[in-house]
Amino acid sequence: MVLSNQGYSVECVNTGTQCLEVLANHPLPDMVLLDLRLPDLNGAAVLKKIRESFQTYQLPVIIVSGHNDADHITNALDNGANDFIIKPLDTNVFLARVNACMKITRGIQENLNVTREQVMFETLGAACHHVAQPMTVLQSSLELYVNEIPPNQDQARNKMKELLHWAQQTSDTIHQLQNIQTYRTVKYFGESKILDIQQEAQEWAEQTDVSKLTFS
Repeated sequence: MVLSNQGYSVECVNTGTQCLEVLANHPLPDMVLLDLRLPDLNGAAVLKKIRESFQTYQLPVIIVSGHNDADHITNALDNGANDFIIKPLDTNVFLARVNACMKITRGIQENLNVTREQVMFETLGAACHHVAQPMTVLQSSLELYVNEIPPNQDQARNKMKELLHWAQQTSDTIHQLQNIQTYRTVKYFGESKILDIQQEAQEWAEQTDVSKLTFS
């Protein structure tokens, strides 16, 4: 009731088994409030199971328990609880600690997302840099070769034109990668995803006078 009145969406379960089932079969919640005294699995066992799959920043767990001895508190924190709140609850303190834990974990998640995107962009930049130069040389060599083949060598000319086409396709993809500004994915095969190059390239082209650009 306290959390719902503050705008939180709350789902309640009565046992540790039900808690683990919800986590396994539903969208991951932002936080778990976990008692230590449960009718089947105790809270310590549930916490251990949660930490086998989720780190503290992925799914924060706050123990809310009537156990107020040092051993229960230290064991819970040592085994992956983000915080320990002793019952009976002081409503204001309870809300303050829930909100503080939420802010901390969200801040960590945001920092990790920024780091992942930075690594992704740096990796793409390095790949583009190392692939673009040989592709440019290949494309130029093929263009030169196609233009120098005698007209009666139609078969060789057509083969070179085919190779030139694929070199140009690869070169275009590299230039699209070099200008990606947003990390966005699309479904590829099954549950896998790939970087959405086409949408990014289209948006970039709409905002840019491509005719005035040169690539190196």
